[in-house]
Amino acid sequence: MRRADWEAFVAVIVAVVLDWSLAWRLEVAGVRPDFLLVAVTLIGLRQGARRGAGWGLGAGLVADLAVGRLVGLPALWKALAGYAGGNFARNFYENNLLGPVGVLPPVAFAQTVSVGLAVALLQHLPLDPWTLLPLGLHAAVYETLLGTAAHFLWPGAGRTAGPGRSEPFSVPRGF
Repeated sequence: MRRADWEAFVAVIVAVVLDWSLAWRLEVAGVRPDFLLVAVTLIGLRQGARRGAGWGLGAGLVADLAVGRLVGLPALWKALAGYAGGNFARNFYENNLLGPVGVLPPVAFAQTVSVGLAVALLQHLPLDPWTLLPLGLHAAVYETLLGTAAHFLWPGAGRTAGPGRSEPFSVPRGF
């Protein structure tokens, strides 16, 4: 395995352990942090769209199967987050703040609202979408703050662009 695969594997394992052990203690305004969503977004930023989507779908399915509820729907959102993170890395610089800030709010909002709607429909609960919208907004803000902090704490976040990537605003050689 490549070094990047090991980094992604460790990030997913740490995210799953944090999701299952610490997330319930960090609940704010009815929203628990989704460390796995943040991890696959950062993997997408580091390794590209296809690898981010693959890690998101695989890790999301394993986590969904372990929890045993709504298998597949959260995994699809995690795959989308990895894919969107990879597209941000391709179109912008991978260490840019726009990565987590641009990807996590819409994905966290959509995941929270869609999973809430699915749970309400499957359990035949009275459906009030206006209660899900503030919950989705809280999730978007929470995941963005968490993802931005994790983005800069990731090892090598301040490194220069890797091979095959151009560094924006760089000074041409010879000056």
